[in-house]
Amino acid sequence: MKCDPALVEFGLGQLQCSEFCFKRFAMHDDRSTTRRDGFTLIELLVVISVIAILIALLLPALGAAKASANQVKCLSNMRQLTIATAGYQEDYRRVFPQPSQNSALSDEDGGTAMWFNALDKYLSKQRLEYKSGDADDRNYETYKQDPVWTSFPKEGNVRRDNRTIKMNQEFGKKVDGDALWFTDSSMRAPGQTVMYVDGRALDIRPDAPNDGSFGHFHAVEGTVGLRHNEGANVAFADSHAALVKQEVRTTTAAPSWFNEPDEKQTLIWDFTQY
Repeated sequence: MKCDPALVEFGLGQLQCSEFCFKRFAMHDDRSTTRRDGFTLIELLVVISVIAILIALLLPALGAAKASANQVKCLSNMRQLTIATAGYQEDYRRVFPQPSQNSALSDEDGGTAMWFNALDKYLSKQRLEYKSGDADDRNYETYKQDPVWTSFPKEGNVRRDNRTIKMNQEFGKKVDGDALWFTDSSMRAPGQTVMYVDGRALDIRPDAPNDGSFGHFHAVEGTVGLRHNEGANVAFADSHAALVKQEVRTTTAAPSWFNEPDEKQTLIWDFTQY
């Protein structure tokens, strides 16, 4: 843009020329840099659609990752229980703790020797004093549960009355009314003998929140909880633990579990039969 030379010859011509040129330049700049704010409706719908597709793709993966993390955490808890059990055996002449408060035991023995209470000392946790018949005095900490346990409602003592990890009830058998105390030498195949296992609880039967078996500290073949992608975590009497995913057979007539009738028995429940 050029200024009129005639204006320059007057006293204020140069200043007027500068103002004139600045105004023309500003008007031109405003036109060249004009832009609209925000998105159009179509652009907004496209963005929302892309986000929805990404969420739909990610949710299954996130759910699977959470389930896998829960299974690993549960398995870790079981391994800790086996280590604690080994410590208990060191102090009590190699005997295992009891799977429940056996009626053949005194209240004191039945409470303090039951695995759920007896192992706290070896888990570096503060054990609550046990009082027979008073469930509120027992210790129901998460380190003795599957992580799903924290999702159970507290109302009506539902969470308190559910156990997600349980001990094989065969460790608490009785003979002629007397409780047996088993040791490592009591079993021929400790690496196959079930000691702790995922037990059936509210997440397995949400339609039966008051099922009495949910609160048991012991498990049998028919009350195994297949909560980990149709499998269950199992801790064995030799202190190793693993996720077991095989065909389940709930009959208690045979001493094995997760096997077809004509297959070789790989898990042992009633080790006293051997």
